[in-house]
Formats: sequence, C-alpha cells, structure tokens
Amino acid sequence: MTGEEELRIGLGVDAHALEDGVPLVLGGVRVESARGLAGHSDGDVITHALIDALLGAADMGDIGSLFPSDGSTPPGVSSLVLLEDVAGRLKGAGWQLVNADWARYTIAATTGPNNPAAAAASATPANTIAKSRFW
Repeated sequence: MTGEEELRIGLGVDAHALEDGVPLVLGGVRVESARGLAGHSDGDVITHALIDALLGAADMGDIGSLFPSDGSTPPGVSSLVLLEDVAGRLKGAGWQLVNADWARYTIAATTGPNNPAAAAASATPANTIAKSRFW
C-alpha cells in the first residue's frame, strides 16, 4: 500500500467432499481418519478459506485462479505451501495481515484423541482465532 493505510476485509469459504482413503488435513494438521477431503491439493478447507479471504481482501483473485488443477499446481500439494506463496504475494503488494478469524462446521464430528478441532486450533498461525462447531 502506498500513502494512507487501508483496512480491507475478505471472506473465504471452502467445501470438499469426503473421500475414503484420502488423508484428512485441517489447518495444516493431518488428522487420523479413514476419510479425508477430496481435492487437487491436500483438500485443507480451513487453509483454502483463509487463502480466499486474503486474496479477496487484496483484490488478487482466488485460490482457483492462482493454483488451478490443470497440472500447473502439483497434485497433493500442501495448502500451507500455497498459503506461503499467497503471503509472499500479499507482502510484495504491500499488504499485511492484521487478524484472521475462522470457524469450521461439520455434521459428523470426529471423536477420540485426535479431534481435528483441537489439532487444527493448536496449529493455528499467529493473528488467527480458531472456532469449531459440531452438530
């Protein structure tokens, strides 16, 4: 940004179908599960939504335009790698993340010692607030 500081707000939403035998990754954390989220990358809906919110706030497109599934983006790539790329682009354009707030909603809650909400919340980057809701 040049001159006067500007505050922008972005909203990111992402959803993927569950698929048997696919790793479940939430907020960059791999969670033990028989089913994961299908996608060209690791299917991490939390990180994808954050990427879309950041890109939207900066008017820099969306995750699909930057990282298409046409073969130019490696299959199975970690969404954290994509987030690092976006962070570099934002910094290069003069933007700085002030705060991010995310919520994950799920119909079938995962129980047990590897609760994805707890795992993802513990790995949440600085300047973010994590919430999980189950029903």
